[in-house]
Amino acid sequence: MKRVVVSAISLVWMIFSTSSLVLILASLFTSGWLRRVESGSSFWEANCQTVSPSRLHLADQHQYMSPSLGPFFRCETPCPGHTPTRSLPWLMHYQARIYCRLSLWGGGQNPASSNAALWIGTFLMLGGLVTLLFAHTLMCTSVCKRELCGRSIFQLTGLSQCAADLLLLSGLFVWPAGWGSIPVQEVCGASTAAYQKGNCEWS
Repeated sequence: MKRVVVSAISLVWMIFSTSSLVLILASLFTSGWLRRVESGSSFWEANCQTVSPSRLHLADQHQYMSPSLGPFFRCETPCPGHTPTRSLPWLMHYQARIYCRLSLWGGGQNPASSNAALWIGTFLMLGGLVTLLFAHTLMCTSVCKRELCGRSIFQLTGLSQCAADLLLLSGLFVWPAGWGSIPVQEVCGASTAAYQKGNCEWS
């Protein structure tokens, strides 16, 4: 009869690894990294006057949330009666109608050439996330199997976690270098530059 033996150290390692994976997933897929600094909804209302002036009176039915941007998604409150292109409705946030889309798209159907640093940073973080998921799969496999291709599965898992951490850290350093790109300027204004967040704040 086969047995599954898990030591106390392995159990603690699994708990911490799973917790860190959940936290990293939640943080990377949120749009709340950069949020436009606004005293109220006056800028949004003025902008909506040019988009759909006849429907602006519907704005009081919804709360307003200032635009925000993360590595993978950016979210905004659209003008009444208007749905942003390539966007999906998100969860209601304090009764605000929120639409989110991929944060890399900017200025048209194809990504702008000035977004190179933003793309590199995002894909480094995405690569780190995929590697971390692979390491977590190996970690779960280690409960029933000790070796893989003649190598210790614990060594392979540790190496995968180290590689994932390096990719995630590299992405975190490179991503702010692309703050002068079009997607970030659409949220934080034209004063953004590499490592300068312009009219935005960390949230």
